[in-house]
Amino acid sequence: MKQRGANFFPAYQRTRSRVNEVLSQSDKSDAVGVAFDVVLYLAIGMVLGLTWLNTLQVVHSSESFRRFHHVAVIVVTGFFMAEYALRLWSCTAGGKSFTHPLSGRIRFALAPLQLIDALAIASVLILGVSANLLFLRAIRLFSVSEYMGGNGIYSPVQILKRSILNKKEELVITVFVSGTVIILCAYAIFYIEKDFQPESITSLTPSIAWAFGVLTGSTPQGFEPVTGIGQLLYVSMTIMGVVIVGLPVGIITGGFIQEIELAKASEEAQKKAALIRRSFGIEDKIPVRKLLKSLGIDAHRRVLDFDVAMARLQFSSEDIFDAVASDPGLRIRAGRQSKDSLHEDNLHIEEFTANTLFGGFIKRAGRMHVVCTQSCGDAGAGHYSRTLSNVLGASYYSNEFFSSGELLPDRQFNFATNPLYHESCGGDVSSAYVEWKHTLEENITPGNYVFYVGTASASRLAALHVLFGGVKGVAPEAVAAPTLDFPEHVLNFYRAVSVRFNEMDLSVGTHEDFANVNPNHVSLFMRQVLRANVVSLIVSVELLQFRPADLYYRSIKCLADEVLAAFPSPVSS
Repeated sequence: MKQRGANFFPAYQRTRSRVNEVLSQSDKSDAVGVAFDVVLYLAIGMVLGLTWLNTLQVVHSSESFRRFHHVAVIVVTGFFMAEYALRLWSCTAGGKSFTHPLSGRIRFALAPLQLIDALAIASVLILGVSANLLFLRAIRLFSVSEYMGGNGIYSPVQILKRSILNKKEELVITVFVSGTVIILCAYAIFYIEKDFQPESITSLTPSIAWAFGVLTGSTPQGFEPVTGIGQLLYVSMTIMGVVIVGLPVGIITGGFIQEIELAKASEEAQKKAALIRRSFGIEDKIPVRKLLKSLGIDAHRRVLDFDVAMARLQFSSEDIFDAVASDPGLRIRAGRQSKDSLHEDNLHIEEFTANTLFGGFIKRAGRMHVVCTQSCGDAGAGHYSRTLSNVLGASYYSNEFFSSGELLPDRQFNFATNPLYHESCGGDVSSAYVEWKHTLEENITPGNYVFYVGTASASRLAALHVLFGGVKGVAPEAVAAPTLDFPEHVLNFYRAVSVRFNEMDLSVGTHEDFANVNPNHVSLFMRQVLRANVVSLIVSVELLQFRPADLYYRSIKCLADEVLAAFPSPVSS
């Protein structure tokens, strides 16, 4: 019974998420979603057709049509009610704004489209079939355009919204100038004509209405000028009206066309980004592919050189920059071609998981976790730690966007060492850090095993340092406050890894060069607050970036094998 209950809630959440996808997204690759949209469009089309036919006297007079119309409207309204209820139920899976079961649904129900849906349905329930407003649901037909591109980039409402927002300065200036011209013309015609038409021009109000009508091309209200100066002003205002009406229309139209062109460019960039991502699905060299197969490692390509992407994918440099900008899981990094290079003289592309505000989170069953805060700062750290988590079958947490060395101030945030790990997060604290800390707290439980992957300078002699709570210089057997419950496990791990790394001509150290006692470090937070068993694996940048691929992948396989041998086997949480 307990097992059935444990399985119910994940299944419930998956069902709700799936229903939300079907109802909210227009994806050509989703057959169920396409089928639902077709049924919805047919229902809306039938409502529009029946409403039109009902206005024709020759059709409306038919008793059989009236009965059919009555039944059809009731059936369609029932379908719309069911759809609305499912939208309301599943909206909590559709975005951060709607996650709360009560306030999220209220916020969703108050959105413009949902209010229109509710009004249309309520009109039938309250006013009856003959006075229904179901035709308002025709606004849903706008979603047809979403099939032209992903992520709703061709949504007419969104394009119009962006057109206005991107041209708001021009529109504000135009409206201000037009309003000023209308006021000036209204005052002028008032003083010119008031003595000749006192019964028509009793105040400025008729003059303003008349000036607005002339300048906008609508019918002038109230009077016509009878004086020569007034008639000359009327002609001048008619000419100026072409400009006054044409300017805002031209601005909005130009903005609309510009946004459509940008949407096309965005769609093209996303297609190129997808091709670049596909290029990461396999390593470049055949010997490396054979090695990965022999080691049983499922890994994405480490990096894709910029020049290689240009040559093999036939992309220009502009194409690549646009593609990377369109995909949050791609980045271009400047790096050194070799350890001896004095400058960052090479550009390459990196691919990574980007499904959170801080970067990547992959949840897996079991008690093992791999955490990396250096993915943004150091090339190779993210790929190394992610591949290790894949081999271990461990949950994975990776900061991909923030570093103390970032150029932009809002990205200059230290996830590795921060006093906020022991403080409440509020006020001006980065929302990405808040999500990072919350994700760690929610998924890492007491007794779990966490392997923190950090980086060390390429000048370090050791390719790997195994840290577990010691001060700098202390012998591994003399660590006073180890970061795990059973220190003998990590000692056995350290000795076994040292032997295997030495066979690959790689050395391993512990606390000779590094301390692991800063309470503000994420590893100590996970130990002292979350009560996890934490081992810090500090990998040399030389191994991450400059050693051959076979050493790189063999070291990952070695670490995974010895983790599984030295520490208790992971069991389902």
